[in-house]
Amino acid sequence: MDWFEKARGRPATANNAVNALIDCILSVEDESYPGCSVREDIEKMVRSAFDLVGSDFDNPTKRDLLVVCREIREAAQKRYPQAVIEKHYKKMKAIVDRISD
Repeated sequence: MDWFEKARGRPATANNAVNALIDCILSVEDESYPGCSVREDIEKMVRSAFDLVGSDFDNPTKRDLLVVCREIREAAQKRYPQAVIEKHYKKMKAIVDRISD
């Protein structure tokens, strides 16, 4: 089961969306650089993105998640093909959009 299907099977909460974001990035990393990614490193990067936008990783809002996803999408443009970025961004946005405001 891929990260997106796993995330869609979980309740639509902000914390589950953060876990989905980490799983999403890990999936892209594993596709591009097999065996090189460590979940803890990806989590640190996501935490840094939350800090960068002034949000709380441990208690994110739907808005925080959307801002962080956009920031990560921009940063990813230096590392991945645009088609890969957009495919995963759309899936991640679908996960976040399920969260109640």
